Amino acid sequence: MGEFIHRSRRLYYEIRGEGRPLLFLHGLGNDHRQGLDTIDAAEGRCLIVMDEQGHGRSDFCPEEMSFDSLGEDALALMDHLVWEKFWLAGISMGAGAALNAALRCPRRIEGLALIRPAWIDGPMEEPVRQLFTLLAACLPRENGRELFRQEEAVSAFAAG
Repeated sequence: MGEFIHRSRRLYYEIRGEGRPLLFLHGLGNDHRQGLDTIDAAEGRCLIVMDEQGHGRSDFCPEEMSFDSLGEDALALMDHLVWEKFWLAGISMGAGAALNAALRCPRRIEGLALIRPAWIDGPMEEPVRQLFTLLAACLPRENGRELFRQEEAVSAFAAG
């Protein structure tokens, strides 16, 4: 377990196993445990998982939330751990962050896995942006996912 500071934000990470490094980036609304639940630290493999900004134990700045900042955070973690080359995987939002990091530094990436990539190439509509703001407010709280599901705006959006 560890923390490091990148762009004045505290980011949390964990490492399991030893060997060739694989950084796994979780999806929106999850945290580092999604990587631990998805991928086993196989023999000869070092699994690195992190709480991406605004999730789990990591700090959040909504004005700076983007695939650019998420990709930078991932690369900064690997710099902090002094790993020049590594495997990279991400699920959903994490896939967008992984792709961003891979495009920034392709020579560092030994392999890339994009699992259920989910992103768009334009601005989000205002109701969706409001839901993300609400999600960011709920997630750090105890039972944050359940609190988010109980919000009236979430029910109204789901109803269509």
